[in-house]
Amino acid sequence: MAERQPPLWTNFIARQPIFDSHKKVFAYELLFRSSLTNYFRSSQPDQASSNVVSNFLLFGIESLTGGRKAFINFTRNLLTQEYATLLSPEQAVIEILEDVCPDDAVVEACKSLKQKGYTLALDDFPSDGRMNPLIPFADIVKVDWRRTEPGICQRLAKELIPRKIKLLAEKVETHEQYRQALGMGYGYFQGFFFCRPEVVTRRDIPALRTNCLLLLREVNAEEPDIAAVERVFKREPSLCYKLLRYLNSAAFCFRGSITSVRHALSLLGLWDLRRWVSLVTLADMGQDKPDALVVTSLIRAKFCESIGQGGGQKQYATELFLLGLFSLIDAILDTPMEKALQDLPISNETKATLLGKENCYQPLYSLICAYEKSDWEQAFKLADSLHMSEETIAKAYIEAVTWAQELSRLVKV
Repeated sequence: MAERQPPLWTNFIARQPIFDSHKKVFAYELLFRSSLTNYFRSSQPDQASSNVVSNFLLFGIESLTGGRKAFINFTRNLLTQEYATLLSPEQAVIEILEDVCPDDAVVEACKSLKQKGYTLALDDFPSDGRMNPLIPFADIVKVDWRRTEPGICQRLAKELIPRKIKLLAEKVETHEQYRQALGMGYGYFQGFFFCRPEVVTRRDIPALRTNCLLLLREVNAEEPDIAAVERVFKREPSLCYKLLRYLNSAAFCFRGSITSVRHALSLLGLWDLRRWVSLVTLADMGQDKPDALVVTSLIRAKFCESIGQGGGQKQYATELFLLGLFSLIDAILDTPMEKALQDLPISNETKATLLGKENCYQPLYSLICAYEKSDWEQAFKLADSLHMSEETIAKAYIEAVTWAQELSRLVKV
């Protein structure tokens, strides 16, 4: 009997942004596990990468990367078997893993890919020279910032940048590391430095735009006053514009024209109004930050909401959405989380979770953070403790990514 194939949604894909020197998203690296359980059963890098290719083709670049390039890991077998040619050179960066031996067959495969117009990246570039045969074909060289000594990082910059090779510092976790790599001439950066506050002392929280904060408080009141909400909208033309743009998006199918702000508010409903106002407020606060920071917040919000509903916490959907949405507010405002949360009208339970305190939301929030970083071992343990299926989690993540990318476009002026 043929082995039963796992359901589509058990193909776990996480994505991590890659920034340019201006902290703009240049590409995403797609990280794969066939399921959380398979992480423990065996190590199958060929299958992992081939499934990324398959899912990339199936879901489409817009769903996974929002039109930006995708870095995809390639083993020796996948390189020599020409799997890369299934992908468009405009869409994919072929990332050659550090354990690939640069033998004649691999060199020939790289040469062929370069002739076809593909971008090649060398992952975790070693300093011992064993990957040197592939340098003539490399467009990007990735350097592990945590494991590589600063002197070696500097030497690689001096040797490779004059050869028109871009250097990518990966596993950059602090803004200081980002600035250090930037000073050496590195052009791309990967890691979670953008999710952390850059300044945490001697800085006041920048004032939230008054009308956005008023609106946030009004809609989250126990018994919202719709007339008061309408008055705030009428004082802020950009909010009216964003609201109408949102209601005219593909998310809604209204046949008739919207005749007034009150009409628009009634069509949206209280729950959707609360969610939309939270999105606009977050986008407003994050105007001078990397776009990926707000998008990541949106992904977390939708992911939290969906996982909570799948895990039997449907009654807390509003709180779980706000938990994910404001989980990076410290980085957005460059201030400690405790201070950043003071003016936000969210529950004490949500605030406690974001401050690292144990409560009913903490395991779910930790699961989402583990998935985001492709920490499959931790994600597996948390999913098991919450009695959640792999299918639920994987499906929710892809849907959250798609939703967040569309919403981030709609909330902009």
